[in-house]
Amino acid sequence: MSQKFITGDQVQLKSGGPQMTVNAVYSDAVECAWFTGAKSNKANFKPDALKPYEEEKNKDVKK
Repeated sequence: MSQKFITGDQVQLKSGGPQMTVNAVYSDAVECAWFTGAKSNKANFKPDALKPYEEEKNKDVKK
């Protein structure tokens, strides 16, 4: 069963990648937007390819 997303959700690909914002939800796709530097990007993804966004843990931990 696929995850249910709504406009405004913060998501990312299950395989990793940038934080994206859900712009629209269609019957078979989720439209997402994200920035690469100052460049705006937009693409549609299958709902099963996305998960809720989670901050990377221990990203700034110094050893």
